Amino acid sequence: MPPSEQGRSIPRSRRVAYAALVLVAVWAIAEGVARIGFVVGGTDRWDALEGVLVAAGFEQLHSILEPDPQRFWRVRAGLEAKRLKGHLGNSGQIAFSVSTDEYGRRRMPAVSDARFDAVFLGDSCTFGVGVEGDETFVALLQQRIPGLRAINAASPGYTAYQGRVTFETAAFARPPAAVVVSFMFNDDLPWDGRGDLEHARNRARLDNWLIARSRLLQFMMRLRGAAEPPSDAAPARRPRLDDAEYASELIRIVEAVRARDAEALLVAWPLARQMPNDRVTRKQVIMGNVARELGVPFVDLVPHFRAQSTPVFADAVHANAAGNRLVADVLEPELRKLLER
Repeated sequence: MPPSEQGRSIPRSRRVAYAALVLVAVWAIAEGVARIGFVVGGTDRWDALEGVLVAAGFEQLHSILEPDPQRFWRVRAGLEAKRLKGHLGNSGQIAFSVSTDEYGRRRMPAVSDARFDAVFLGDSCTFGVGVEGDETFVALLQQRIPGLRAINAASPGYTAYQGRVTFETAAFARPPAAVVVSFMFNDDLPWDGRGDLEHARNRARLDNWLIARSRLLQFMMRLRGAAEPPSDAAPARRPRLDDAEYASELIRIVEAVRARDAEALLVAWPLARQMPNDRVTRKQVIMGNVARELGVPFVDLVPHFRAQSTPVFADAVHANAAGNRLVADVLEPELRKLLER
């Protein structure tokens, strides 16, 4: 080797450039792999929902839903009489059809002379799992109250948090006159030791400009979230909304309703296991307390269901067609009062 070449080294600037080039190439390859193998839009809550429905026996219900960045999931828009069959827990077979409008709301007959709108926020009980579209209590109320256009903005699996976000982000053709709110069952269920609000905060990190555009970073954040153990303050049996969070979300819903110059009606939904006894759940009590504190109407459906001699439940929580008629019977006078204000 010529003496002039001995001890010659690559300049530092060139070494840095080579290293940067290698890193960019590796990142590009990893990003490409992530874009092929990682689906954007899903969340830990969305993934967990499918497992919950499979375990319950109604996997087909997942097919009418899709991921949502803020609400974890939402009902698919533009469904045309999609037939669903399954069972929930130890119920008999449940079969019904679902049609939705362009906003993913369960489709209602058009009301040409509508004078006021009522929005219904809730979970699968309000959505009407187990009954046809015209058998839901929401549809029955529209049929019974002249001039009412009912908007069923409920979704299977929703908590009060998801209902609040649904209402705050919804676009309505005109401000609603009344908003009927019914959440409880899902709020009290434990899923993974974390609450909905914690998952929402983790999801909000994806709004970062770089993360929103990198499938690889999104994948790494999902892995990090799955690997983090629940904190001591959030044991494995932690519900999706604890009692304080549930009360706070109800309050925020009422505040959002009032901000749109509408009237709120809070409705406590019954459980089949409450029928042979006089027990109440903490969430039912909390809803009643919130209603009294805020001065809004409150309807407790539990005693009305207990008074029935014929079956009103399709399973442990969902009302059958007779149960939906009962709910409409109870809510009709209350809703009429709100609409007359």
